[in-house]
Amino acid sequence: MNNIYMLGQQAFQGAMDGGSAPDVAAQTAGDIMGQGLADAGFSPDMVEAGMNAGVANYDAAIAGGMDPTEAFSQAANIGMDAGAQMFDDQMPDMNEVGMLAFQDAIASGAAPAQAAETAVNALNQAGQDFGIPPEMMEAGINAGMQAFNDALANGESPEDAFGSAMDAGGNAADAFMEETGFDMGFVDMQDGMAIMDGGAEAMGGMTADMMTAMPPDAMGGMTADMMTAMPTEAMEGMDASMMTAMPPAAMEGMDADMMAACPADAMGGMSADMMAACPTEAMGGMTADMMTAMPPAAMEGMDADMMAACPADAMAGFDAAMMAACPADAIGAMTADMIAACPADAMVGLDHPLVDATIPPEFPPLPPLPPEAAQGMDMMQGGPEAMGGMTADMMTAMPPVAMIGMDADMMAACPADAMAGMDADMMAACPADAMAGMSADMMAACPADAMAGMSAPMMEMMPPDAMAGMSAPMMEMMPPECDGWDELRSYGDDATRVYAGYNWRPYGNDATRLHGSYVW
Repeated sequence: MNNIYMLGQQAFQGAMDGGSAPDVAAQTAGDIMGQGLADAGFSPDMVEAGMNAGVANYDAAIAGGMDPTEAFSQAANIGMDAGAQMFDDQMPDMNEVGMLAFQDAIASGAAPAQAAETAVNALNQAGQDFGIPPEMMEAGINAGMQAFNDALANGESPEDAFGSAMDAGGNAADAFMEETGFDMGFVDMQDGMAIMDGGAEAMGGMTADMMTAMPPDAMGGMTADMMTAMPTEAMEGMDASMMTAMPPAAMEGMDADMMAACPADAMGGMSADMMAACPTEAMGGMTADMMTAMPPAAMEGMDADMMAACPADAMAGFDAAMMAACPADAIGAMTADMIAACPADAMVGLDHPLVDATIPPEFPPLPPLPPEAAQGMDMMQGGPEAMGGMTADMMTAMPPVAMIGMDADMMAACPADAMAGMDADMMAACPADAMAGMSADMMAACPADAMAGMSAPMMEMMPPDAMAGMSAPMMEMMPPECDGWDELRSYGDDATRVYAGYNWRPYGNDATRLHGSYVW
């Protein structure tokens, strides 16, 4: 099968090289693309829809001053997408056609192989009536039958095996469309956006491919009712950026099966508010990989009932920073099986009075605190007046859970060189408002990799003067969610920044970063 898009590009460039005017070259190439689609077996209506959309886009681009070659490339894409959209909108539901024919044949006493043949005949007839290219039908049928036979050989039931066949046939058909030059991701995106626009009533038609194709911002329109109405398997298309864009209230529509269907790395977009909004029973879908991917701060939204609903083996994904972020009552709801699944270093320090966690009687003995860690935590328990004796070695020895007791006054009283013992997990465990006690000297003493534990709320609480201690390596370690910092640049000594309402003071030559929302 020829790639129709590439045929058009080659024809346009060839006509231009031969001395044709741009509009003549565009017409020539468009005719070649239309003929190629018709020869492949696509319907005249689809070809016409694509041609009309492409011509309109090309004319508008030229009128706007775009280079003719770029204008034709863009118009060809638009035209192919318009044709694919019409094809997708009007094509019969081939899954329904095939599955109904298969089930009817089985109900009538046909053997699985005979039922599959009956379904293939029904699919071929539906494809012929609609105008699906014969080569596309052949690719789908061949892939589907191979999957059907393999599934039966592997012990699947006839109906499950035919479901596998339909999936394989659909994938082969999509591959044919892409080889022809259609961007099926664009079609999936448009379908998904249309479903989102339709609200909860339309969400039953959402698929994982549509979810994957949609821009993250589209999730900003999600509601709890839409989430509830969405098929479980559609969650397989979720990623971290989409999760981040979701309103927390939408999570009220989650259930355990939907949670289980989410890719683990999608949990990287969870927040405390989203966690708090999740129904208790949704926690039953959690896995260790999901826990590992979740930002520690998200655990602030966990409560005792939600913890109790988590599978015990999900606790294998816990770490010390997550434990530090958990509310005490959530920790108190952990069972012996959960504790047994937790990595040992996640448990250190829970029994210190500073943490004040509710330790169930059935808890096994917790790992002991190193002496310097116990000394540091005792000092923290003494409040700001005691913090002057803190050292870097104590800070290094303390578990992240110790940081939940930090506040701005304690931070301000901490010797600057003690911050050399900080790491990313400890930084992540600090309450955001504790950052108000930071100074430039304290910032300068922090290891660069500790900045990986920073968050946007922590940055908002930071005094402007403290940023004079920031270095370029520290900036590079900052998470993207710290208000979208995305590009390190060097500026002069007089660079200043406006961030979250603060006028940030001069930095060194190597310590500044550009972001479009900052005013320099």
